[in-house]
Amino acid sequence: METTRKVDRSTRIPNPQAWPSNDDLHKPLSMGCSLFPDEAVARIYKPPRAVTTSGKARLKGWRLVFERRTAPSIEPLMGYTSGDDTLAQIELGFPTLESAIRYAERQGLTYVVQTPTALVGYGRCLRLHDMPEQAGSSTRVSSDAVLDRLGFAVLQES
Repeated sequence: METTRKVDRSTRIPNPQAWPSNDDLHKPLSMGCSLFPDEAVARIYKPPRAVTTSGKARLKGWRLVFERRTAPSIEPLMGYTSGDDTLAQIELGFPTLESAIRYAERQGLTYVVQTPTALVGYGRCLRLHDMPEQAGSSTRVSSDAVLDRLGFAVLQES
């Protein structure tokens, strides 16, 4: 069995001696190369309103966070939770969903978009009797089945 290795010479990094001596941390990026690992998955979502507030301030914008790639570990002496995934600590903010998606695509990231669900009741608690009665509601049918199962169906008919 023969193993061959193909090296693409077009993406070779230039001569390191040509770099400035004070800028040795920033290597030139080749086109299409991502700084993020290949297995990194970004989640784009709109942050929800805090439960303890009723205002709508600071609700504009979208967040991009990275899903955890490794399981957290518990430190045995003190019980602290730690992990070796530093991407899980990154949270980026964007004004629009489109700008967050453009960033993820530009960086070559795999991303998942979570769209916000519509809130029923607009922040107030809805009780069961406050909800509008829908045609074909299964509430009555399920309560009749429970009464029948408990043997109280005879009492309900009288």
